[in-house]
Amino acid sequence: RRPAGGAAVSVKIRYKSPEVPATLHHCADGGAVVRFREPQRAVTPGQAAVFYDGDTLLGGGIIEPAADGQYDQTSNAANDMVSV
Repeated sequence: RRPAGGAAVSVKIRYKSPEVPATLHHCADGGAVVRFREPQRAVTPGQAAVFYDGDTLLGGGIIEPAADGQYDQTSNAANDMVSV
């Protein structure tokens, strides 16, 4: 996937977790890549990622399994990006 452009968003990856700042990149294949400003713990394929602009829900997607070592398997942290 090659993301193009990007929009500043807040992302929520778990129901009880706070929203965190990230950049949302739309991909030519219709998917998206989220780049977090800071590494996130417990990012799990199959979970939902939901995107907000302030209080406005922009959309969301299901987190895909990591490709190219995007996740640190020892700490289950997303180093900076996930695909949805």
